[in-house]
Amino acid sequence: MKVKTTLLLLFTALLMACNLAGTPGPSMVLPATAAPANASVTPSPIPTATLTPQQAAEAALAPYGITIANITDLTAAELAPIVTAAIRLGDKTPALTGLDVEIETNRHTAVNTLFGPTVFHIYSDRERVDGVNYALNCGWEGKGAQGCKHPDIFPEQEFPEGAWLILMAGKPLLDDYKNTALVIHEMGHNLTWGGGHRPDDIDGVSYPLYVGDAFAIKYIDAFGIQLGSDSYRNQQARSANPMWRTEITADAIASWALDLFQGPHADSVAAYIHDMLVCAMADGPLCPSS
Repeated sequence: MKVKTTLLLLFTALLMACNLAGTPGPSMVLPATAAPANASVTPSPIPTATLTPQQAAEAALAPYGITIANITDLTAAELAPIVTAAIRLGDKTPALTGLDVEIETNRHTAVNTLFGPTVFHIYSDRERVDGVNYALNCGWEGKGAQGCKHPDIFPEQEFPEGAWLILMAGKPLLDDYKNTALVIHEMGHNLTWGGGHRPDDIDGVSYPLYVGDAFAIKYIDAFGIQLGSDSYRNQQARSANPMWRTEITADAIASWALDLFQGPHADSVAAYIHDMLVCAMADGPLCPSS
């Protein structure tokens, strides 16, 4: 876990330095080696290495298969929840296929394999991307992107090749409640879109992956995250939104990743989500029915 901890500490230090100094980014200066008292010091021809918050975030996210299309436009505070989301998914995802979470490459491989390469585009000045949604998952290569062709946001962003596209408003990333949870919620939709990370199934919008109606309704309050609660809170809301199952499933995945399940049934709810992901997505030997 040393590499993960180092990345997290590096990014946290960058964020703190920017907040305190108000500068684009601190200099990451390599420690100097003291020269003998009588020796002359020859200037090194190698320039001092520097990392901006944007460069640090890019380096932290790349191994997980996550990129931010307009990363140079974002602040350290906006980037922090996305980096944290990647790390938290790295904490949980390897266990789905029996990989050792202590091995950093396993963490990267597990997230990339399960969720697939993902591209974010952030609209810094917006509370909602299209005036309605905090974020929009545009599907694999944007091919399920009806909502992502809103005139206020299209064709400003480009649909990537070989990756999921997620559009997010910037202001919720600064919200203590939404931030990381919203990022993971949207990445959870990588799994609910027509069967998950299966690019050949781009037209499969039947949403086969969900936690189950009776189970979802019974344990709705145990899922912790309520970002999409307007989509499924009551029967009237569920009737108005045929995709409510995907919303609560994305909530459940985010709650599982962030350990937000609470109450006397917390362990069983978390185990259910874990098994659902293993059996439906990872197809690994850990599936209880195998």
